[in-house]
Amino acid sequence: MPLAEYTHEHFQSLPTIDQAGAQYVSIGGPNLVHGLFRKFFIDHGMDSTFGLCLMHRHADLEESEKLVHYHETASPWKDLTDLPIKPVMWSMSLDGSMRPSEFQYSSRAGDFLDEKKVTFMEEFSTLVKENNMSLFGLVEYPGDDFETTCEITQGRTNINLLHADVRSALFHQAASLFSDFV
Repeated sequence: MPLAEYTHEHFQSLPTIDQAGAQYVSIGGPNLVHGLFRKFFIDHGMDSTFGLCLMHRHADLEESEKLVHYHETASPWKDLTDLPIKPVMWSMSLDGSMRPSEFQYSSRAGDFLDEKKVTFMEEFSTLVKENNMSLFGLVEYPGDDFETTCEITQGRTNINLLHADVRSALFHQAASLFSDFV
């Protein structure tokens, strides 16, 4: 399994969030995550290096764009040749290689991948291929202090809301709905 460069075609080949969600349920995703994948990451000592992600796209990108994360948002960026971005998410492409699909803007964008991580990615790729689970990919581990977020899409921008913000948004949405009935 070669580790390959980003391509627009690979990103566009990712399923939509609805398609990915339906496939996740149909293949018993929760059991795979808590069983097979959890053991695989722990056995390889990579549970604090990579995370498992459900590969999907929220919107189409133009050929000259990449999806770039900056703080709690990810949006299409163009003309990235002089900007410090680094891959943070990889998945199996149709040609069998692992390709980056999402990036992060970082003033410290360096080479995250070393020989041990590439070897793990190769073994992950083999596991995914053998079990027909290309729905799953790898994401750079965000750190032990990472606060879980809820990803929403506005236009072509993905926004990661903190749980407190989600609760507040749901409260305001419920209050708005309730006011329609008063």
